[in-house]
Amino acid sequence: MADHQRWRLRRIACGRPAGRAALAAAALAMLAAAPASAHPHAFIDISVRVLFAGNTVTGLSETWVFDPAYTAFATYELGVGEGEDAQAALDALMAENLQNLHDYDYFSEVEVGGSPVAFATAEATATAIVGRQLSMTFVLPFAGPVSLDGVALEYRVYDPTFYIEMLHAPEDGAIVLEGAPASCRYRLVPPSPTEEQYLSAAALDVNATGIDGLGRLFAEVVVVDCRP
Repeated sequence: MADHQRWRLRRIACGRPAGRAALAAAALAMLAAAPASAHPHAFIDISVRVLFAGNTVTGLSETWVFDPAYTAFATYELGVGEGEDAQAALDALMAENLQNLHDYDYFSEVEVGGSPVAFATAEATATAIVGRQLSMTFVLPFAGPVSLDGVALEYRVYDPTFYIEMLHAPEDGAIVLEGAPASCRYRLVPPSPTEEQYLSAAALDVNATGIDGLGRLFAEVVVVDCRP
């Protein structure tokens, strides 16, 4: 994504479900208690490994890196210090996050040949503080392996309310086709909301609820294609 487009998305004031309890259920438990004045809310850089087994895809491994402001808030509320106790607190936060995200498909959407792919329960793998940012990695298995024979796979990772903006990390390696056949490749399609949709998102008050599907309008799409 071009730098100017990423900058613009990162500064849109975005809505959230009405009430702190709704946000806690929809997104991250600690974020629900964040100050209401915290604009532009929260930002997550994502990295995704598409997991292949032969000619099928079995799931996604996702790493979410939270912005420094959210990281500082979450670790302060948890009283995270150093050593084993700090890691135990981070692991507990990750477990709570994944539990809250379960009913929302972990903010992930996958289609193969235009048909939605169901997920099994996510498996936690790692949580850490890297520099000044909280990093959370988990594996999201599909309910069953899916074949890409003659079809493409598309995935999106986004907060439906657009309270949290989620974009692939700008560094190389943010998208990896792990174990994929040599014929497989991917392309990232940046979001392309209209000017009216930009303005609609920017006009939302911190306590307002965005239109249905608002976050999807600002989601990146990754297309994985193994056809010759």
